[in-house]
Amino acid sequence: MKRVGVFFLLFSCTIFQNFAQESTNISNLDQRYREDQFYAGFSYSMLSQLPNETKLRGLSGSIQLGFIRDIPINNRRNLALGLGAGINFNRYGQNLFIGRKSDKEMIYRILGKEGPVQYSTNRFNTSILEFPLQLRWRTSTAEKYQFWRVYAGINIGYLFWSKSTFKQTGNTVVVTNIPDIQKLRYSLTFSFGYNKINFFAKYDVNNLFIEGTFTTDGSPIEIRPLQFGFIFYIL
Repeated sequence: MKRVGVFFLLFSCTIFQNFAQESTNISNLDQRYREDQFYAGFSYSMLSQLPNETKLRGLSGSIQLGFIRDIPINNRRNLALGLGAGINFNRYGQNLFIGRKSDKEMIYRILGKEGPVQYSTNRFNTSILEFPLQLRWRTSTAEKYQFWRVYAGINIGYLFWSKSTFKQTGNTVVVTNIPDIQKLRYSLTFSFGYNKINFFAKYDVNNLFIEGTFTTDGSPIEIRPLQFGFIFYIL
């Protein structure tokens, strides 16, 4: 009987020790848990606050890629700050012609406003280095990889490349590094969803063009990109 009691005592101690060790490991895992994430997204692009009779024409869209470092700010680690870096490629199809005279003076003309114009292509592209800062809420844990998330924040970007392309029969006009575009970009971002697939929205709060830029008919160019699409977060 004593042997049975001793065996039971030793067995109980072993079970308790293993349980305590497992709890400690989980606790340590929870303390290290964070949502460091690569991200990739695509979206449909709109242009808000356009000059009169300026409109989108053709395909307009955006592709973004990057990485965000997760910095939990509470004990449950379901609230965090996100700080990262990425790149954003944008294409806008519209009827604002962008050209350059021989003396390098820029021309901005709203196609169709001063009479019919036949053309096959009129678009401009931009590439932006972005540095997102986010406030993040999620239902994830250290061992749960499918969860709800809501991320909101701001992007600070630097527009390092731009290109405008106009094509019509017998004539092609290409302008790179458009001088009147504001290189420093500020935007608000919002994403929510479940698991890897999430809805995404982004709005530029500052004008795409430098203040005081006008079309040939004297209209100020006020353009603020607005994007809606999907973003995928990958651990």
